[in-house]
Amino acid sequence: MGGKQVAGWSDEEIVEAVKEEVGKDLTQEERSKLKFQMEKSSDGVFVAVVVDFDGADGLIIVNEVLLTTGEEDGDRL
Repeated sequence: MGGKQVAGWSDEEIVEAVKEEVGKDLTQEERSKLKFQMEKSSDGVFVAVVVDFDGADGLIIVNEVLLTTGEEDGDRL
């Protein structure tokens, strides 16, 4: 899932990352239980999405633009 900043990710893209992590499609019921939180840096830039979901707890999608040389590249850790 490279090439996107976290701030630009849609709910569906976050669901896709979770689906990849748990290794299966999510049912509507599972989607309704999916929780995630956007984390911001001190200057208000979205830096990560922390997921709370059975099988993907703690999955973090990071905005690497703040962690590397300034390239816009989102990826999973």
